[in-house]
Amino acid sequence: MFGPGLYGYWQSAGYQLFNLEIKTTEKYIAEESEEKKLLDSPEKVKLHAERMRNFFLDAIGQVPDDGSELNPQITGTIRREKYRIEKVIFQSLEDNPVTANLYVPEKLAGPAPAVLHCCGHSREAKSAEIYHKQSMMLAKNGFVVLNFDPPGQGERVQLIDRKSGAQIVQWGTTEHSYIGLVCEMLGQNICRYFIRDAMRGIDYLRSREEVDNSRIGITGTSGGGTQSCYMMIADQRIAAAAPSCYVTDRLSYMKAFQAHDAEQNIFGHIPVKFNYSDFLIAFAPKPLLLVGVKYDFFPIEGLLKSYEVAKNIYGVLGAENQCNLALDENTHNLTFVNRVAITKFFAESLAGTDTQSLDLRDDEPLSPDELRCTSSGEVMMDFPEKPNLLERVVSDIPEKSRLTGEALRARVRELVLHDREQITIRPRIIINEVDQKNLRTEKLFFFSEPDILVAGEIFRPAISTGRIPLTIALLPEGTSTTRDELTMTMLAKYWTGGGAVLVADPRGIGSVKAHAANPNVYNDIYGTQFTLSYNAWMLGDNLVCMRAYDILRTIELMRTRDDIDPERISLVAKDDQALPALLAAAADGKLASAEFENLPESYSSAIRKIYYDRKIINEWTTIHGMLAEFDIPDLIKLV
Repeated sequence: MFGPGLYGYWQSAGYQLFNLEIKTTEKYIAEESEEKKLLDSPEKVKLHAERMRNFFLDAIGQVPDDGSELNPQITGTIRREKYRIEKVIFQSLEDNPVTANLYVPEKLAGPAPAVLHCCGHSREAKSAEIYHKQSMMLAKNGFVVLNFDPPGQGERVQLIDRKSGAQIVQWGTTEHSYIGLVCEMLGQNICRYFIRDAMRGIDYLRSREEVDNSRIGITGTSGGGTQSCYMMIADQRIAAAAPSCYVTDRLSYMKAFQAHDAEQNIFGHIPVKFNYSDFLIAFAPKPLLLVGVKYDFFPIEGLLKSYEVAKNIYGVLGAENQCNLALDENTHNLTFVNRVAITKFFAESLAGTDTQSLDLRDDEPLSPDELRCTSSGEVMMDFPEKPNLLERVVSDIPEKSRLTGEALRARVRELVLHDREQITIRPRIIINEVDQKNLRTEKLFFFSEPDILVAGEIFRPAISTGRIPLTIALLPEGTSTTRDELTMTMLAKYWTGGGAVLVADPRGIGSVKAHAANPNVYNDIYGTQFTLSYNAWMLGDNLVCMRAYDILRTIELMRTRDDIDPERISLVAKDDQALPALLAAAADGKLASAEFENLPESYSSAIRKIYYDRKIINEWTTIHGMLAEFDIPDLIKLV
């Protein structure tokens, strides 16, 4: 066990992973800023927007489309003085029902403008009071509004007992992350299903005779703001947009150490220089209102930066007055002030209405039970024979791995080495002593790449001659447990008989453990390892591969020592260190032996059971896209 800050040698080790991710992001953001200054003609703007649109759709795995019919049904109607609310269920993909409320103004003179309203991360979704009030305000001012439940919320919680309705996985972002992780392992993003639902919502609006198809807008707050931005780049049928409480700037958000939602983070987008402002650029020159609150956890500095970029692009396109900003003095919420601003914006941009004549009062809200479309309140209970979203995603797992043998080893080395700088290893030995058990203990650390420290503690017989065998042990808490009696008992068998044991700390583990990023549980959804993993994915990298690189460099160092036999180096790894160790062993290919404890025999087999164990399979023990290429058995064959 090391003292704090590697005995004071390097006090910043606990921040090094965050610093690396931020420093790398800063490099790309600086390049992005300069590139966007060069978008000084409509032709350049168009080419940039198309490039970003193509990147976005490729990165999420494209929007699924099975050619299925909408098959809409109306399960009930509520009538109010100026509008009616129809309870609608339509089909997004085959056997994938979407619950929605359609607000239709009474006494329409002809086809009216419409708004697709995307919901944020509330349990009630379309029935949440703030979204319900926004829809009613728009409806009584002449807009047809479709307010629909996203996956995991409202009446569309996916991972429940189909008979009792009991949640097996918690609703909302927990469910999104649970399903989203499988999407990531397939090289996709769960947002592709959110976008599909929203696109089908547009299809449904266009199918209604009350709607003018040329005047359909979109709005949404928080997670609904995310969906709005995605639709702004993915669906060119949108005529005006008002995303709320979502747009910021990637670097501003990362520096806040904020947690992530699975559907909000796109693999590899930072090196491509894709930022929040690119949603806005892709939408230009159509009418745009950026809606925010000054005290949001989405940093206001990022919103203002993205707004400035968008405003400049709109100016290049001769439409500077079509890009505007509405801010309320509040925290993260769809406030009354912003509901009014959104209503006025659509009245001006889609209806050409004098805003002085609008009715901007809130109507009395209905309860979620009054607004529900299904008889039970859950689509998975009303339609138990239909697959849930995770069952649908799992069906995409290939039956056979695409890569095996030396082609796979080359791919593993590509993933592990990435573009990391292989600097000269200069180990520092800070403790070298013999303890009461007649074991020589040596503590050391070194840089595996610039600004990234890894460390380790070696145990060996006090007296030995020649080059001895070495076992490198990768434990969940690394050297933090080397004074734990159970751990030492487990390791003793490796030095008994004259061998040595190195308990290694790759980045973020043990003596170089990352400091807690936020108040969330360290090894859980939204926690520190989760946040670091998503930052890595956004950078086109994998945290597990970063750690595998550190292990590979540790092996490299040990082979240079005069007291270690380079032909008799073995690995033993446990729990969440098993996969990085396996990757290092596969990339190396020359180890004497390797043992992996609590490593799934097959990720695909574990996930096909639907309810996999997130303590074993999680963001920091998986690789983006791995199941599209290989699985654990393929890696084992390389060791």
